[in-house]
Amino acid sequence: MFDAHPPFQIDGNFGFTSGMAEMLAQSHDGAVHLLPALPQEWPNGAVTGLMMRGGFVLDMSWQNGQVCTLKIHSRLGGNLRLRSHSPLPKVTAFTVHKATDNNENPNPFYQQAQIKTPLKHTSKTLPQLSLANSYLLDVPTVAGRDYQWSCKE
Repeated sequence: MFDAHPPFQIDGNFGFTSGMAEMLAQSHDGAVHLLPALPQEWPNGAVTGLMMRGGFVLDMSWQNGQVCTLKIHSRLGGNLRLRSHSPLPKVTAFTVHKATDNNENPNPFYQQAQIKTPLKHTSKTLPQLSLANSYLLDVPTVAGRDYQWSCKE
């Protein structure tokens, strides 16, 4: 673990930590996806300082596999689109809108490339990933401001 043996492999160290970060938050499909691949062995936990596309810095904790506290610092401003598999705690200090899957995120950092239909070299059918049951929210942000959600009263 961590490639602590000779010869030293820095790419193994970076690959391991980036893989862990990708299990907790991803920002490459037009939204910041919270806990997209949380292992069953980590039902409770916390992470701080994850950098997301668009200049967003994420701190979050989760309990029983659901986001409990979330703090996002917006460095650049712009639309923040959040995706989660469970509802986020309610907020009253700022505006949150429901987003729909067919609307492209207006934040230019989240523009998605047009992907051509891939060539299939096999007759096997691959399973399709569905995000239809996920929650999708838009938050208009201002540069330098923090946005917080908490399940604690």
